[in-house]
Amino acid sequence: MYILTSRRRETSQVQYHYTDNHQGVFDVGLALLNRGDELINISGTKDAFPVTLMDIETARAARSRYVAQGVRYEPLPPLRD
Repeated sequence: MYILTSRRRETSQVQYHYTDNHQGVFDVGLALLNRGDELINISGTKDAFPVTLMDIETARAARSRYVAQGVRYEPLPPLRD
């Protein structure tokens, strides 16, 4: 289980997003960054593989670079507020 803490750009409201798998952390993290939100923290349970904010930023940069080269990706998940 992972908890992503973010701050909405428009309202400065802190929000929490939960996901139960490693891929979900990247999907939700990228969706938040694409919306313009600020990622504050990513925490996982003791048995979860650690993911840092830098990991999400690196994935975002790689995804942007590959999209510019024509690689197609599945759409990011919709965010529930």
